[in-house]
Amino acid sequence: MPAPDPHPTRDLSRLLAGMAPVLDPTPWAFCRVPEGRLPDGVEPVATVREVEGLTAVVAAADAARLGWPVVFAARRIILTVHSDLEAVGFMARVSAALAEHGIPCNVAAGIAHDHLFVPAAAAGAALARLEALAARPGLRFRLVDVFTDRAYAGNGLAVFPEAAGLTAPQMQAIAAELRQVESIFLERTPEPRRVRARIFTPEEELPFAGHPSLGAAAVLHEEMADGEAAVEWQLELTGRTVPVTTRHAAAGLSAEMRQGIATFRPPLSPAAAAPFHDALGMAPALRHPALPLQTVSTGLPYLIVPVAGDLGAARIRHPEFEALLATVGAKFVYLLDPARREGRTWLNDGIVEDPATGSAAGPAGAYLVRHGLAAAGERQRILQGARAGRPSDLWVTIDARHDALEVRVAGTVVPVGSGLLAALPAP
Repeated sequence: MPAPDPHPTRDLSRLLAGMAPVLDPTPWAFCRVPEGRLPDGVEPVATVREVEGLTAVVAAADAARLGWPVVFAARRIILTVHSDLEAVGFMARVSAALAEHGIPCNVAAGIAHDHLFVPAAAAGAALARLEALAARPGLRFRLVDVFTDRAYAGNGLAVFPEAAGLTAPQMQAIAAELRQVESIFLERTPEPRRVRARIFTPEEELPFAGHPSLGAAAVLHEEMADGEAAVEWQLELTGRTVPVTTRHAAAGLSAEMRQGIATFRPPLSPAAAAPFHDALGMAPALRHPALPLQTVSTGLPYLIVPVAGDLGAARIRHPEFEALLATVGAKFVYLLDPARREGRTWLNDGIVEDPATGSAAGPAGAYLVRHGLAAAGERQRILQGARAGRPSDLWVTIDARHDALEVRVAGTVVPVGSGLLAALPAP
């Protein structure tokens, strides 16, 4: 082992790149110590005293000599980098890397180093995985396009499949750096079909969004489906869990989410709608004569604005548009041509156009059913993105459940590429 570094580090990139794992040649055994007292001559590498008794990690030869039952036969991997005891995210990345290969580990932290106890039979594989992580310590991501059957159309998305240990400020900084409309960060759970997920735009975190949910599930299918034709994933978003089913399609993967029950705020009166028409630069001829403006939500509230003409003639022109939307309980706006079933939306600065918005297409489909322009059970095709140069097809089905409308949104996801962030922002 190298000489101890007198300067411990908390920097995650340095910890990963410099972990220098070393496999201890001694086989170790986790044992319960009879009567809670260690006999003379036995030097455990670690002990834990619990209400149930004393656990000792002793040399396997000592356990055999004393006749102690072995609860866990282990080998020790020492991470020789000098890690600060207050470092954040290091063990999360290490354990996640091993877990991806089905290798459990038990961690004991010393003042200078972290010590991993892995199953004796998996020691070689664990060492190889850690060496690979050290060689490429950056944060892996996948790029996919959602709501399209060809690359460079639909809505682009960055998916981070191994985001355990990242803080919210780090995720926000990464999303701002990549400048995708949205990025999604995943953390595995003990249940193989359930993951925790957080969604960020370049400016903020969202409690829910459609195309990141579908794109993330498609990446999970590629990496974890184990040959299954169809898989249902549970995405634990902020405050809710979204079921997404994935299966192979002619191009890429198809994904369908159950968005939940659509909720409707009261339609706006013509007088209440006027400030929004003005904020969108909509001349009177562009305002739909029969359909109202209405806020609809399946988790992210959109003000649906029906348009009687060219969607290209309207866009956000109000400097405080987000504050204006908040007065009617909406987060974003969605322009909808009900005749063509085509939609359009932007971030609230009015500059960045979203080419495909699953969280808006669901409410738009529910709006069409509520106002008699589509039938319950019909598979609606919502067009979006042509004016942004990324044509998209969003498929919406509204199921009538007693007095409620339950929303499903589907689309095709195609892979575009992958990458590695060599440096991470500060926690």
